[in-house]
Amino acid sequence: MKASVSTTRRTEPLVSVVIPTHNRKLKLVRCLSSVLSSSYPNIEVVVVDDCSTDGTIAEVEESFPDVKIIANAKRSLAAHSRNMGLAEARGELVFFVDDDNIIHTNAITELVKAVTSDPTIGVAGPVMYYAGSGKRIWCAGVRRSYLTSKTKFVGRNEVDVQQFKTPLESDDFPNAFMVQRSVFNKIGLFNETEFPMAYDEADFGRRRKRLITGSG
Repeated sequence: MKASVSTTRRTEPLVSVVIPTHNRKLKLVRCLSSVLSSSYPNIEVVVVDDCSTDGTIAEVEESFPDVKIIANAKRSLAAHSRNMGLAEARGELVFFVDDDNIIHTNAITELVKAVTSDPTIGVAGPVMYYAGSGKRIWCAGVRRSYLTSKTKFVGRNEVDVQQFKTPLESDDFPNAFMVQRSVFNKIGLFNETEFPMAYDEADFGRRRKRLITGSG
């Protein structure tokens, strides 16, 4: 099955969109529809199905024939699914998206600008909003204590998006984040042994920060 990549020559870097999923067929369809409506012209989409029993694979094959599907042989949870998607991804940039997200038309374009603007960035995430609530922010970054596990979602419930027009440093990104492939070459994959279902993004962000700053 072919991925959704244009066969014409592109100057924009290829972005591989990796979406892990399990038994959320309708939300996945909504997510895929938004991703494939992106203004960014050079993407491929890889869905990693973690043993769904709700007809997810059949729905994707019928409704999105250009999307590549990876089927886990056994229930393996989020970190493993992300690693499986990464193994199949061809892009130099990889956009990991949870299946319950709706992606703004310009989100991928803006994230590409962010991660390619400065070689020290490596990972970038969007401002995320509550679905159907206008401009009420769900998360505009994370402040996390690795000593106490106390976590603050920056911007939670705020509506003044102007303050986030300038990029902010974040400890990690939940749900949706873009990574330069070279980062994985330096710090490794998602830790599916210690963080199979949760905090794999946090662990990944911490390892990335340690690489850049020598601390974290």
